[in-house]
Amino acid sequence: MAKPLSLFISHLFSLNSNYALLLVLSLSLIVLAAITGLGNYLRRYASAWISQRGSFELRRDLYDALLRQSFRFYDRQRTGQLIARATGDIRQIERFLGFGLPTLLSSLLITILIVSSLLALDWRLTLLSGVILPLIALTAGRYAMEIGPLWSEIRERFGRLTSIVQEVLAAIKLVKAFAREDYMMERFS
Repeated sequence: MAKPLSLFISHLFSLNSNYALLLVLSLSLIVLAAITGLGNYLRRYASAWISQRGSFELRRDLYDALLRQSFRFYDRQRTGQLIARATGDIRQIERFLGFGLPTLLSSLLITILIVSSLLALDWRLTLLSGVILPLIALTAGRYAMEIGPLWSEIRERFGRLTSIVQEVLAAIKLVKAFAREDYMMERFS
């Protein structure tokens, strides 16, 4: 293996320097692309594993907690609402662990690198560019205040919808026996 490699290197340096540089840069680009691809694969694999593992643990803990609840708890709660909240909340956490957390960490790292670079170039310009940050924070906070109640309403309606579907499916034979499909469809709508 050492003989062909040494022949390649000696041949490379005997070529025109522009051609040799082009060859080295091309090979470097290929190696960099392979390393980037491997890094992306490992990042996606780790994100998927973490999100799946986390959601599995949450589902198991939730199921355990639901099994330990009293009869009074189930008298006050609608089954469909519990199902909708459990699946929806766990799905949101799974998405955060799989996509949100890696994006957050990546954005944080990029921000640190950019601010460090700006500080190295000119600290006064860095401070000047930071003046807009409170405006961005206020805009994001206002958006969160407006969207929060809407999101809660959507979750509540989805819970009611799931309750209706669960009730109908649990009693589908009675619904069909008494020809109540139209009434149930009205409730669903």
